[in-house]
Amino acid sequence: GGEDMEEDEDGLFSTVSRALECVEGWCAHWSPECLRAVLGDDASPSASGEDDDDVRGSALADALLVAARRAAPAILAVERFARERRARCGGASTTVVELCGASRGHLLGALIASMRLEGVARVVLVDPRWPRAGAGDDASGDAAGGAASVPKKTDDARLPTAHMDARTDGWWTHRLVDPPHRWKASAKNASHLRSLAAALRRARVAEPGAFPGAVAIVANGVGGTGDLRALQLYHAPYGNRTLDPLTTDVNLADADSKNDDADVALAMFPGDPPARHEARRRNLTYRAGPSHEFSVKRLWPGRYVGVTTRGRREEFARRAWAAHVSVGSGGVGLVARTADGFHELDSPLVTASRASAREVG
Repeated sequence: GGEDMEEDEDGLFSTVSRALECVEGWCAHWSPECLRAVLGDDASPSASGEDDDDVRGSALADALLVAARRAAPAILAVERFARERRARCGGASTTVVELCGASRGHLLGALIASMRLEGVARVVLVDPRWPRAGAGDDASGDAAGGAASVPKKTDDARLPTAHMDARTDGWWTHRLVDPPHRWKASAKNASHLRSLAAALRRARVAEPGAFPGAVAIVANGVGGTGDLRALQLYHAPYGNRTLDPLTTDVNLADADSKNDDADVALAMFPGDPPARHEARRRNLTYRAGPSHEFSVKRLWPGRYVGVTTRGRREEFARRAWAAHVSVGSGGVGLVARTADGFHELDSPLVTASRASAREVG
């Protein structure tokens, strides 16, 4: 137990150090506009609203460093999953997919690609704000004249892509690695995610006798319906099992796991729960994963003792939402310490892994 804890601490320290090194490289290579796109909601007002360029740049760099430290546990979990499966399955690679959400950045995916994690072959960033194929700054290489076909509203919502283009950005050349792929889709749209799951399923097809590639789903505080969609994407069927047909779901961070067949992983930070007034007005019931359902009253109670103030209600709902997402993942187990068993203090990171052929839901 003590040795495992020391190994975890060493691994996390190393991951943090490598992540911070990448952030320093980003700040040297990427424009403030691109850095703010990476941070998303984590770009503080001081990082974008100061008049002094030096102050603004310093605040942006500080925000990136803080966000990178927070992301390190998820990156470490993905790295261990990809490395262990590569060793188990004859060098088979892993595709990492980040669901970015409509207003979140793509820090996790950008770091995973920049850090050259062992066993990770490609990173896909899913965001509805990417330019359409053929728009002027899209890395697809299509004619810039295609930008004229993009409606004005889409132009206004577009993310910058200069930092994701290997042809123009020196960072990826310096790191000797390909930049992430961009996939224009909404994390909250079920149809978009079905198309993404089908593409991932096709991409896993291996040569006869070879192991198919693995898939790791990551999400960084997408929140609400987006978190539930991440669970759906994680639980989607991706093809045939690779080894043991009797395998069961386990936490991907469990070093003693007997789940040698695991080739789909999840590492996500749950975001904010659905808005209280809208959810209670419609008396909604949510489904997290294939079988876990819960009502809005489990998130936003009427007047529980100790959660009568607005701040406490919001904190209660945030922790409850993270706990329900964790249960829906089938990953980290929860120890009941409260009346309903879902509102204890949970780790903010949800991790899980499973066999791809297990079709659920």
